[in-house]
Amino acid sequence: MNWISVKERLPEKSGSYLVAIKRYSGRYRVERKQYLAGYWTMKRDEVALSEKVTHWMPLPEPPKEDHAQD
Repeated sequence: MNWISVKERLPEKSGSYLVAIKRYSGRYRVERKQYLAGYWTMKRDEVALSEKVTHWMPLPEPPKEDHAQD
């Protein structure tokens, strides 16, 4: 999976995504965010106006259970 720039396109549907957030220091932070109605959701206590989502990607599939080793 590759990162998709928000300048290139945004997700087509609402849901959970991995996002890269550029911090005011120039460093990136990766976290899971909800995309809903054209906006990335923010936690109530987040007040980082100088930080923004720059890239996103779909969440990877969870691991499959390997019942052969049970």
